Amino acid sequence: MSAPYYVDGWRLDVAADLGHSSEFNHKFWRDFRKAVKTANPEALILAEHYGDPKDWLEKGDQWDTVMNYDAFMEPLTWFLTGMEKHSDEYIPEKKGKVDDFAGTMRHFMASFQTSQLQCAMNELSNHDHSRFLTRT
Repeated sequence: MSAPYYVDGWRLDVAADLGHSSEFNHKFWRDFRKAVKTANPEALILAEHYGDPKDWLEKGDQWDTVMNYDAFMEPLTWFLTGMEKHSDEYIPEKKGKVDDFAGTMRHFMASFQTSQLQCAMNELSNHDHSRFLTRT
């Protein structure tokens, strides 16, 4: 965060799973954010999270954004391949459904502010999921 390393961002693995309670988890991330932004107000706090990130994003006091699985990777994978990101099983009813694709993205993106969407990590695949090339 400061000399000699000048950290300008943090990628938090399964961040919502930290601690034994929701109350502790949110307190930890609020305190973490204060420390990070005190050292570098421009530092990015990017969290890996499955599901609705609203509780961590809506007040702007915890994470800056997320790895965008539910609002990008999952609906895009369904639309283009007919598969879920965790599976190589083909489900023809999922492939090419424009209304389902757009509706799913709109639903999940409603939890984001514009600035959070603009820096979200939108991936086709990663080390935790079957590779996009495998599914296509």
